[in-house]
Amino acid sequence: MAQHVSLHTTARASLPSANLSRTIDRRPGAPAARVAQPSVDPSARPTPAVAALAVPLAHRLPTGFRVTPVSPSLQDETCDLILTLTRQGILPRVQPQADDTPAGYLCRGYAAAHQTVFDLANVEVELSMSRHWISLVGAQPVLEVRVLPPQAWPTDRIIDLRGLRADLARSDPHLFGALVGGLRTALAPYAPIFTAEDALLGETQFLFGESWEEMTEEALSEAHQGLLLNVGPRDLVRWADRQGIPHPYALGPKYPRPLWTAPKAVRDRLLDTLCGHVHPGLRQAGEVLRFVGTLPEHWGCAREWAGQGLHPGLIHVVTCQADPVRDPVLEVFRDLADLVGTPDEVETEPLQVFGVHDQASHQDVLAYVQAVGRIQEQVAEMWASLSG
Repeated sequence: MAQHVSLHTTARASLPSANLSRTIDRRPGAPAARVAQPSVDPSARPTPAVAALAVPLAHRLPTGFRVTPVSPSLQDETCDLILTLTRQGILPRVQPQADDTPAGYLCRGYAAAHQTVFDLANVEVELSMSRHWISLVGAQPVLEVRVLPPQAWPTDRIIDLRGLRADLARSDPHLFGALVGGLRTALAPYAPIFTAEDALLGETQFLFGESWEEMTEEALSEAHQGLLLNVGPRDLVRWADRQGIPHPYALGPKYPRPLWTAPKAVRDRLLDTLCGHVHPGLRQAGEVLRFVGTLPEHWGCAREWAGQGLHPGLIHVVTCQADPVRDPVLEVFRDLADLVGTPDEVETEPLQVFGVHDQASHQDVLAYVQAVGRIQEQVAEMWASLSG
């Protein structure tokens, strides 16, 4: 069984101590942040004596790990990784705890050694032993570092942009959608937001799934004795409307495109428009987008929670259509607890997943966490100005 360690970090040191024993199903096989012992069911493990593993004494590394019901090769790989990371100064040379496994020692040692950096961002970090595909190398044992949204709501979780939307509608009707869409894309790996686009994607997935078009086409074909050819999406929608069959395209008016996107020409000049705008909040948004544009491309990612049955995390929710309490976007977000489960019940979509196996991959983690902390500070100021 793989060992997992979770730590919860917060830049504001305002969260109470959290349950740190959450386990993620991985195959293959906040006061200050704290690291807890991995949760282990005593009845599920054997009780052999502590056994010595092949870890060189020359480096003063621990040699007395408890044997666990995993293959010897996996334990050897973990010990090899411990040796590599210790030689490179990434792991400290400390004695194991009485009941340590190699994976538990690795995770706890890494978390403790770099806690100061993890505290710079309001995120949850989960550590586990895993295998990642490394370019030109192949499958490689790594310390997997999963960075997720925090497990507690941000104090300003609902971003009410009704006023901003009304103001921009009079001067530049396409700018609001371009702004929301641009921020959603840029902030996805760092400080994600839940917008009308997310509500549309989520409701579409949960109400209709991915097979609506195929099932409706089959029903239409049966209704015409299989004589129809080249039926397109519009044909299906028109037929579904006539038959009173619900379809995903009916959700469009509930989440109008101008709330979350804009014509390409407007999107292409968004950064220049924001940085030169008279509204201070829009200028701050421009600075956020400019800074994100300087970060490594491999940190970029798209939010895919809806299609994978994950929870998006306790993130900011952007409302702009009605009173925030009754806004359809917020209603969909609240419904996620019934549709997919709460973050305590199901896996949360990570912001980023790293595989630490050498100094370069380790430095990538530290640089990313520091960038997240800076972005979170900038975004907090931006939302305060935009929703004021």
